[in-house]
Amino acid sequence: MASKRLHFSIDIHASNDAIWKSLWSDQGYSDWASIFFEGSYLLTTTWNANGTIHFLSPDKSGIYSNIESHVPNESILFKHIGT
Repeated sequence: MASKRLHFSIDIHASNDAIWKSLWSDQGYSDWASIFFEGSYLLTTTWNANGTIHFLSPDKSGIYSNIESHVPNESILFKHIGT
């Protein structure tokens, strides 16, 4: 039986700034991350390249990452270094 490829897309009618805040502000991240783990939050040293970020659950377990590059409202690249 052949696989059927599906494609989904959505247009988001919002500014880059509004989307960025929804993804990466403390409250925004907690809101969308709660879908897969209620109480998730971020800890950062800085949002600049070479900063660190921790994607954490309420028990402080999670993923620890370095910020490789960051262009506000455009892109961010994480290098995950451990759990």
